[in-house]
Amino acid sequence: MNKILRTNNYHTVEDIGDAIVKTFKRPKRHLSYDWYDWYKSFYEETKVCCKILEFKPYRIVMEKVEGVMLDEWWNLYACNKQNVYNVYKVLKVKNDIENVFYNWNSKKQDMYVHHSDLAFYNIITDNELSKHIVLEPEGFHFTPFEYHDFYMHIFSHLRDFSTIGHFARNIQMNYNPGEFREDRKYKYLHNHEMIKK
Repeated sequence: MNKILRTNNYHTVEDIGDAIVKTFKRPKRHLSYDWYDWYKSFYEETKVCCKILEFKPYRIVMEKVEGVMLDEWWNLYACNKQNVYNVYKVLKVKNDIENVFYNWNSKKQDMYVHHSDLAFYNIITDNELSKHIVLEPEGFHFTPFEYHDFYMHIFSHLRDFSTIGHFARNIQMNYNPGEFREDRKYKYLHNHEMIKK
């Protein structure tokens, strides 16, 4: 039985049992046979992206990948438990994936790859964070110029950095919202009294 996993203004994602179907509201013009040849070559060499079974500019059928989304893993094992080592493990996943792209682009070739949305929610992994797959195949772009010095996708995930920043701040303060508010109130009153004196 088919199951709709997500639908929004851009696409619909459907689980059809042994595969995932992503249907776009507007065709993706860069999804061509040349694009697929490069994607397939990148997949076969790196295994860091999901296998495409069928594609058209308005629809992609990809293999179903079992695992947990990195943003869900983050919420379960890093953020909620305030585990600094798990934060390191999540950052290492992102770094490992970036290294795969960097190594591919370091070769002498006619085409270079980047992904337009390498955020936590587009990475699926196992519970040990040992195997990672980048989802959203349409986010892969192959261009004839290099991205060594200016990876645009690094700057497109401010939400990830913001999440990590909030986590680090909370750890530093041993965060409890109620205690933090009371502490801030005490400091304000204390400083106010010092000024009045």
